[in-house]
Amino acid sequence: MAQLFARIELGGSLDRDAYLLLDRYMRSKFWEKTIIGTKPCKLPYATYQAKTASERPNVAAIAEELKQSIERKIQTRAHVLVVQSMNWAGTA
Repeated sequence: MAQLFARIELGGSLDRDAYLLLDRYMRSKFWEKTIIGTKPCKLPYATYQAKTASERPNVAAIAEELKQSIERKIQTRAHVLVVQSMNWAGTA
């Protein structure tokens, strides 16, 4: 199982509602804003995490699919960065 992180930036002059719509959309696709570990860790604004069944997901394909689906859903340009975590730690 691989852990992925995605950072999304929406283009244009958008209001807060566009990012609320993005949050709802990402949750519907199983991307979360909080990492549950020994302590819950909230991620920064417009940053999400998800787990995949594959150990070696195609992150470029995932980023492109996210970009296209976000642009269709929210009707604005999106910049999408997806990274696979090999190991991470958080502090509060």
